Amino acid sequence: MLHTAEVYFRDLECPDIELYLVGLDNTTKEEEDKFEVTQTVKPNIIHMDGPFTLAFLQEWVEESGKFNESDIVILLTKRIIVDYIGNPLFGLAAGVSYLDGICTPLRVGLVYDTGRDFWGLRSLIQQIAHLLGTPWDEGYQAPNCLGQEGHLMSIGPVFPLYPTLSNCTKYYLLQKYQDNLYNESCWMDTPKSIMPRTNELPVHYFVKEDFCKSSNPWYPEAQYCPYDHPVQNKTPICNVACCKNETTFTGLYSKSPDGTNCTGEDGGDEEKVCLLSKCVTR
Repeated sequence: MLHTAEVYFRDLECPDIELYLVGLDNTTKEEEDKFEVTQTVKPNIIHMDGPFTLAFLQEWVEESGKFNESDIVILLTKRIIVDYIGNPLFGLAAGVSYLDGICTPLRVGLVYDTGRDFWGLRSLIQQIAHLLGTPWDEGYQAPNCLGQEGHLMSIGPVFPLYPTLSNCTKYYLLQKYQDNLYNESCWMDTPKSIMPRTNELPVHYFVKEDFCKSSNPWYPEAQYCPYDHPVQNKTPICNVACCKNETTFTGLYSKSPDGTNCTGEDGGDEEKVCLLSKCVTR
């Protein structure tokens, strides 16, 4: 996921963002009990209070001493995150983090992910950008940035139209970089301990795993619709037609895995790939 997140910052010329993985930690039930604030809504549905969990996570990260090499720390969770303070979509949130928290005690973020189809990727990118100092479009920190334009940092429930930061939020990021250009900020140096990672994108992962089964877990026999299926002629670019079985369309198109080669209306070429179901130049 980390390399894919890096791809979303590809159009930034200043600063140039490189992401390094310095550690992975699988938390135990005992550790999670120290920072998770949850509520059981139904027997199989547990909600996590985003703001409160974030605050307790921040304390736990500082006290544990396990993350001293990390400029930021992200907790991936399968708990459904709720944030009734900052999210307009019935309190549901894909993630939460502290603005400009990098290299400070507030360097933590939460991201909801299903663990099946890279669902949490967009939120991971958002929380990294937020921790770096990028405000939400049309949020109280950047009221002049228009959220309805549909960029990555839009806070509304609308799926982004553009898999990039808006020019407005890019300015905030540039301003932070310039303000710290001559400081010895931890995020400006290369970490000493770097874990090896691949340059693979989600599309490479699904060479080995069945994408339709992963994105449609409620259909045990889900599969790609046959090439001669009528729905294939109507499939939008950067979308996938999945069937419940060998013949029946699920009724909804699935978004193509990031990194899928695509051809735009102008003809395109192999340098164009799908990001957030949009065909863009890589």
